[in-house]
Amino acid sequence: MAPLTAGLDKGTREGYSGIGGATYKLGRAVPLRKLDDQEYDKVRELRGHEGPYLPVVLEACRENQLSYEYANGSITNGAFTYALAQEYRAAGRRKTETTFVELIRKISSQIKTLGYDEQPQLVGPTDVIKGPIPHASPVASPQS
Repeated sequence: MAPLTAGLDKGTREGYSGIGGATYKLGRAVPLRKLDDQEYDKVRELRGHEGPYLPVVLEACRENQLSYEYANGSITNGAFTYALAQEYRAAGRRKTETTFVELIRKISSQIKTLGYDEQPQLVGPTDVIKGPIPHASPVASPQS
């Protein structure tokens, strides 16, 4: 089958439509990217808007891996979910903004520290994933 997202580079295409490039994965908005980049840009300019937008997707592991459960006392969560919650809370407490790229790097490190062999994935438009995470702004200093 022909790749569904032919206009994207190989790494981005695999993230959105699988290793073979021909899979409709849930939540990826692949049907919105059937045009190559040049045609896509022409249509956006013609219609006077920036969309359709591609989602940011955070996943527990690669397509060919398993995701694991983590038991924290009597509470069980996915290892990825546990690390995501921990790192997202920490991001909100920092004095500087955190990007999606930083977040996934910190989650990966924490999962490795927990002893699991799973590599979280981040898929999304480059300018968005390299930007700050919405609603994870640094904590403001208390007013004196």
